[in-house]
Amino acid sequence: MYRVEYLIIADKGNTTTIKSLKNLIQSDDLISLTKTHLKVGNNSFQYEITNGKVRASDKSTYFHLKFQCEEEKGIDDFTYALKKVRGRLSMINKTHFTIWDDISKYYSTQAYIKIHHVENLMRKLLTKFMLVNLGMDWTSDRVPSEVKKSININNKDTNFLNNVDFIRLSDFLFSENYPTHKESLIKKLNQAKDLSNLNLDEIKSLLPESNWSKYFATLVECEGEYLNKIWKKLYELRNSIAHNKTFTKTDQLEVEKLTSEISGYLEDAISKLDEVVVPEEEIEEVVESVVSERNEQIGAFIENYRKLEYNLQALHRQLNSSTEKIQRAFTPIKKITSELASRDLIPKDFRIAIDRISALRNVVVHGTNIDFAPSELSRISIELENYTDRIKSLLQVEEADHLQGIKDQKILDIYKELKSEILRLDGVEVKYNKHYISFIKDRNIVDVKVQQKSVKVWVNMNKGELSDPKAITKDVSNIGHLGNGDYEISVASKELISDVMHLVQQSHNKK
Repeated sequence: MYRVEYLIIADKGNTTTIKSLKNLIQSDDLISLTKTHLKVGNNSFQYEITNGKVRASDKSTYFHLKFQCEEEKGIDDFTYALKKVRGRLSMINKTHFTIWDDISKYYSTQAYIKIHHVENLMRKLLTKFMLVNLGMDWTSDRVPSEVKKSININNKDTNFLNNVDFIRLSDFLFSENYPTHKESLIKKLNQAKDLSNLNLDEIKSLLPESNWSKYFATLVECEGEYLNKIWKKLYELRNSIAHNKTFTKTDQLEVEKLTSEISGYLEDAISKLDEVVVPEEEIEEVVESVVSERNEQIGAFIENYRKLEYNLQALHRQLNSSTEKIQRAFTPIKKITSELASRDLIPKDFRIAIDRISALRNVVVHGTNIDFAPSELSRISIELENYTDRIKSLLQVEEADHLQGIKDQKILDIYKELKSEILRLDGVEVKYNKHYISFIKDRNIVDVKVQQKSVKVWVNMNKGELSDPKAITKDVSNIGHLGNGDYEISVASKELISDVMHLVQQSHNKK
């Protein structure tokens, strides 16, 4: 037996009694009503109508309509009959409430079997991929004692994919993420004057790629974007079932079509897993990308850890720039922090904190049967951002960093000519600081900052020491400012450069 019930409110018009409602329903030529049965065409179904007053309104009447189909074979005709009834009900109120729906239950049950099948196929593909192709450690034996207090080991399910939401399963394979070095490469692109300044391989390395396009696309004849689109549509249909929404035969047929299609591709991918080769140097990155999809807090933690790791590697290469081997190799984080501490570039507590977080990262990535407190991971993610900023501050700044974003070529030309003139002075060298550029001979003789409308110059002389016959300087002795010295000049034209150099020469000659 299949039952459907509607509730509808009539708050205006003449339809206030069961008799008037029946007359309205029968105004459709295909519908007729007996005392107990609804007839539509040649098909007959039991029905019952009750009514009453809405307590909050003296003028509103509610109608409770119950319909019943005895056999499964009559469901299609039952669905059609109810559609005709709803067409009449809409003349009273555009909105009706379905308070019981065995038709949706019938089609949902058939559809969910199909969805459950492809979901298990996806879990099978990912589990085997991670175990066989990545060699992922699924145990928590290596949990460091210092991080045990941050985690919950109550989850005994050794396959964490069983606890991952349906939609996030596809993210493991189909999400396209930008590489960690995106920011530095984009900076290079912005600074490039022509194609000769660009490296094609570097540009290609910036393109986001999914794990599917990297490892499966050449083996399975289907684009990852297309598979992801199917999966997202299945997710919507799955939600309709999960949230008890109306689910029709059309929905059920669409599920059958989509699951049949995606099942073939997933089974093909599973059968060809032995052909998938993940290079050794990419395994950790792939494992991270998979685990990042576990939940939002883990994803944010790993993303912030990647940024810290990238900047630590960059700083290590910068400090060891004369060693070609260092330029190509990946150095363990613990070794880098130890070296930084030995050079007094970071304090001991900073090194200990990074080593602790690095150990936690290994647990997050490899201890996949462990649950982490979201608040703890969120706190550590913020901590990671602070450490990354501190490491960035240790990285050398290049000239290009100061010129990035300057749109006016005239300003750039002023800077280049001024720089050239200053470097002609005996023994002067240039140093690129975070906020300004210094020209040094034993001490800063002049500091420069390139801005959008001018080149700001600070002459390193104390107030009263500088002879400025043309009065081109501004007294900043009592004003907070960048650079060194009490004299500031804004250079907006090349004509001023010779006068500026007269002042710079005085600073250069100062003993």
